[in-house]
Amino acid sequence: DDDTFEIAPDGGVRNVVVYLADIKSGKKFEGEMKPELDQKGCHYQPHVQVVALHSTLQVKSSDPILHNVHSYLNGSTVINFAVPPQPGLVLPKKLDKPGGQQLKCDVHNFMTGGFFVAENPYYGLTGEDGTYEIKDVPAGNYTIATWHQAAGPLSEPIAVAAGGTATFNGKVK
Repeated sequence: DDDTFEIAPDGGVRNVVVYLADIKSGKKFEGEMKPELDQKGCHYQPHVQVVALHSTLQVKSSDPILHNVHSYLNGSTVINFAVPPQPGLVLPKKLDKPGGQQLKCDVHNFMTGGFFVAENPYYGLTGEDGTYEIKDVPAGNYTIATWHQAAGPLSEPIAVAAGGTATFNGKVK
């Protein structure tokens, strides 16, 4: 089954990263992120995730067959390595290139996913209904942007008032 586009009844799309691209101040990431990527049932788990820049992705496979992790950033390979079917094996990979990376398994071309390497904690990942929330954004003018493993990016200016709420409802294309 292809889980690239998961669309809610009202048209919302799951697994879209919505983020502030140009925020220069405010909160920091809370604690150390310890992202994990498992290959289970010939699917990447989680299918899409957001990780902090310079964090270390812990890669493993729960399947009894060979897989590989091949990630692309803007069409260029960033990560490409085999993950043998070895219980308990965890392969750490430092993530030092910001932005959305598409994932695919070269052994099983139907296995896809992605992760977004964030430079700041001002992001949301859309849920099953296509909604998201970015909390505690300082007042200011920013660029809000999206990333999806297969859809084109969107971005537009957005103004956030002190103590206020701003809304962005982009159309995935």
